[in-house]
Order: sequence, then C-alpha cells, then structure tokens
Amino acid sequence: MQIKLFRKSLLALVFIFSIALLATSIYAEQEIMLTVRTVSASVKKQNFINEKLQDIKHKLKKLPFNHFDIRYATNVQVPVNEEKKINLSDGHILLLKVLYKEKKKIGLRVNWLDKAGLELLNTQMHFNSKEHMMAGVEQGAKQGLILTISVQ
Repeated sequence: MQIKLFRKSLLALVFIFSIALLATSIYAEQEIMLTVRTVSASVKKQNFINEKLQDIKHKLKKLPFNHFDIRYATNVQVPVNEEKKINLSDGHILLLKVLYKEKKKIGLRVNWLDKAGLELLNTQMHFNSKEHMMAGVEQGAKQGLILTISVQ
C-alpha cells in the first residue's frame, strides 16, 4: 500500500517537474536578447573604427565614411509581440517589437525617433538571426548616424 502511494507521489512529482521545465523553456523562447548600438559615422583625415565595432567592420568599410565610433550600446531582452522602449543617446528613442523568431530568422518592427520625436526610421525588418541589421541617417555633410541590431 505504501509502495503504491510512493509511486503515485513520485509520478506526480515527475509530472509537475516536467510541466515546470516545459513552461520555462517556452517562456525563454518568448524573449529575445538583442544588442543595440548607435554609431557615429563621419569623414575625417584619419581612418578609425572603434575596436568594439570589429564584428561589423566589413560592413562599415563599404559606407562613404572612414571614422566610426560608438555613441550608445546595450543588450536588451525583448518579449515577442511586446513593444520595448530604449532611450538611446542624444535623446533618441528606439521602439522595438519582435514579431517572430524562427530558428534562423527574426522579424522586427523598428521605430527610431530623434530627440524632437520625428521619425528617423519606421519599418519592419526580416533578417537572418546570425546577421547584424544596420540602418542609418545622414546628419549633415559627411556625417551620419547608424543603428545596428543583432540577436544574441
């Protein structure tokens, strides 16, 4: 009698533990860790790429600038289908919404506002989750601001 009760209790514990583990893994897949950076770009006498930008150096070299420095960088966890607000440098605001995440692909809604609240970028992007998404705006003659987003 006690053995049957012990077996039932053990089975119940295993079942509860399995459900908790499954719920944890489902929840973990519902949040995406993103790295967000803003990069100032300009044309100067000397070439310069900040050492923290080495992972995108090959992309930066294709742009009409030769001087790249980080203005802002953060890692942020974004729940799927929920908007996340990020206060960037210089009063800029980034609103991100992960639309979906598949094994190799991510869908992202991006709304980038300047300090006056004007839209610099408002788009949906679908990109390989191993790639770095880059977008930029000109800030005058020979100057620009680049936004990079990557999945961790």
